[in-house]
Amino acid sequence: YSQESDRISYLIADICLEHTVVINSVFATLQKYQEYDGGLFRNIRQEGIPV
Repeated sequence: YSQESDRISYLIADICLEHTVVINSVFATLQKYQEYDGGLFRNIRQEGIPV
């Protein structure tokens, strides 16, 4: 997922600076996102904004 992260890092940085927010990107397969029940993914499903 390194290439995806590299492609969006500047966009995320600009948004964070412009709006004084912190955005964290997490890359995962759809299957892992839907099925994994660890704390991080559970919180993302409850509170995250998919893009």
